[in-house]
Amino acid sequence: MAKLNAAEKIEVLPAELVQLWSQSDSRQEHYDKFVLYCERQLKHVFPTVDWTSNVWEISAFEPTRSARQLSHASNILFTRRNGLTVKKKVAALDQIPFRPPFLEFVKALVVLGHLGRPKTHGAHMVTMRAFRYLYDVFEDSMLEHIHQLSGVHFDQALMKAINHGEKEATLYRTGEHLSYIASQLNLLTLCSSFEWHNPVPRTYKSGGSLQQPLSGKSTVEQAEQLPKTMYLVHLAALWRHYDELEPADKMTVCMGVMLLCTGLRLDEFCGLHLGCIPSREEFDALPPELTFDGRMGKMLRMSVLARKRFVWDTKIIPASLTDTVFLVVERMKLLSEEARYYSQMLLEQQRWPALNGFNDDEIVLVKDLAEHFGFDKSSNLITQLERYGISRHESSVPKRTSFLIGDIHTGIAQAYRDAIGDVAEGFGPREHKIPIWEVLSLQFKFEHSRGSLKMCPLPLTGTQAQDAFRGRDYVSRLSKDGSRIQSLFERYHFEGLDVDHAGVRTHQFRHLLNTIMQQSVMFSQEDIAKYFLRAGVRDNEFYDHSSPKDLVMDAAKKLHAYQQKFAPQLQANLEEMDEAQVSQLIRRFPLLDPQELMAELDSRGSSHFMNIGRCRHDYTQEPCGKHYACLNKCKHYRRQKGNPSEIKHLMEMKDRAQQQIEVAQFDVDDGFANSHVWLAHHQRFLDGCNAALSIEEDSRYEVGQIVAIFPNGRDSCEAH
Repeated sequence: MAKLNAAEKIEVLPAELVQLWSQSDSRQEHYDKFVLYCERQLKHVFPTVDWTSNVWEISAFEPTRSARQLSHASNILFTRRNGLTVKKKVAALDQIPFRPPFLEFVKALVVLGHLGRPKTHGAHMVTMRAFRYLYDVFEDSMLEHIHQLSGVHFDQALMKAINHGEKEATLYRTGEHLSYIASQLNLLTLCSSFEWHNPVPRTYKSGGSLQQPLSGKSTVEQAEQLPKTMYLVHLAALWRHYDELEPADKMTVCMGVMLLCTGLRLDEFCGLHLGCIPSREEFDALPPELTFDGRMGKMLRMSVLARKRFVWDTKIIPASLTDTVFLVVERMKLLSEEARYYSQMLLEQQRWPALNGFNDDEIVLVKDLAEHFGFDKSSNLITQLERYGISRHESSVPKRTSFLIGDIHTGIAQAYRDAIGDVAEGFGPREHKIPIWEVLSLQFKFEHSRGSLKMCPLPLTGTQAQDAFRGRDYVSRLSKDGSRIQSLFERYHFEGLDVDHAGVRTHQFRHLLNTIMQQSVMFSQEDIAKYFLRAGVRDNEFYDHSSPKDLVMDAAKKLHAYQQKFAPQLQANLEEMDEAQVSQLIRRFPLLDPQELMAELDSRGSSHFMNIGRCRHDYTQEPCGKHYACLNKCKHYRRQKGNPSEIKHLMEMKDRAQQQIEVAQFDVDDGFANSHVWLAHHQRFLDGCNAALSIEEDSRYEVGQIVAIFPNGRDSCEAH
């Protein structure tokens, strides 16, 4: 989660809210007006939610649910910590709500935050975790008013999170949300002014700010982010024997192949729809264009609902994978055809196609319906129908239960509409919704577990994905014995291919593709970020798991030759050093270019050196995204006038930026969603290159002088 800068914070505050306040307001009056304003705005955010309720069900509101969670409830719980250990939960009805005025304060910030930018249910509940720690401090300190909060209370809240046992990555996020709450308190002037920033650095495991240690443990952790070769081979075998798979497994195998080819998130895969790619005929008719490798060719573009930003974005499919993606989409169309038909009939005509052949006014005995659906026991079918709110016909008598066909149609249609909420009106952002019956991952919820009863066509769920690729251990409700749902790798066996039961996480495919692209010289960091539908380049490095061992050893040897006379304590022969000793060397002396070494040893300031210059900053902050953040007006970036190496690399980057602008302009002219954002990014990068080169013609600087290019710029080391 990127830290908000001042401009972004101001955008959170609506103009009409500012007009409510006057200089004569007391703190309490100020707070009361703020709460009253947010209570009135609730109808514009969550129209059906009751302000006085301590549980807000928001699943019907954009974009609170993802494609794979359409049937999940999305409750915001304004409740205290339950006092249990990590990941232990209690029922919503058994939780204790915050007490006023903290309760109204939390509700008001939820509404205000959603007014500024709609959030997912998960994002709301992560913020709620921070609120709960702060509430514990509020109670322990016996505070009565919100304006009594200060920075000390936020320190104590973070300490409670530490004592609760939150892991490093989770603790960082808790700190970020506490920082957000503190910034809103100050921005809204609800208390005496104070500054509080998250002191927890973002770990390298979360794409973050600490230099990744070079140790055996970190190498193992990196390897665990990538899928093992045996699973990739097994998946290829499943794809080759696709026609021999069980019907229930075909969709998940399609999912695995698509994720391996494209690196989509699971939510993004579940939201693929009929028009996500052009037809083969439309693709063949497309004119050639400039591809990533600088050649003229055709590029397949896939329309995807980007999970993090909730906008329709365009993903370019490499030419080598075009045929595979076409085949996956074609197979998904066939697999989902019946489910999509059911979905359309239930939503448009309130009819359940499973009852085709019956008249609406026909009264049918349940035993005849059970035979029609293949149920062994009529009682099981009665239970299912009544669960969907369908009442027995008034003519029913003991052992001769009957239902009116029209009632079943209406009941199933209404139950389905209730299950998917506002998605019944279209899937995706408000500006461009598609019918839910066009989603390619639609499957029947109970088709393979409860006879042939085909109800609730829903996209593939996260549970189905986990069961398919990792399996799942569980305790039987009836026998109370331990049992297991076997993964695809356990249920399908191929000669000469033995795999363990650990399975693979679907996100590992994304890590693998990112690592491959990082190792290629063909893609810039912006290309990689766009390919994975990211908002920026910040997380590229986190997904890069290529081993730096050899590069580090070579660089350390070169460094050692220059540092021997300046660091007598490092006279040991580097050829005999092991990895641990090299690691200590690197930590003590960050890798620098020989030309910079003497100056750096004099100042002992840390510096991240690049081919385009250097960026001086505290090493508790992250490096600058491999050049791109530096050239985006980073105040730490500086370069040496007249340095031929820097000039060469800047000119090359400038040329690439100009090519990217030309390509992006074609997409803007063609109206591709969000392409204007990338065009603007390329243009800003080009401006940065020009600014870095401009010192060569500036008479104020002498050749060899180190110049800060953007002395009044921003702190890109923090912002990106």
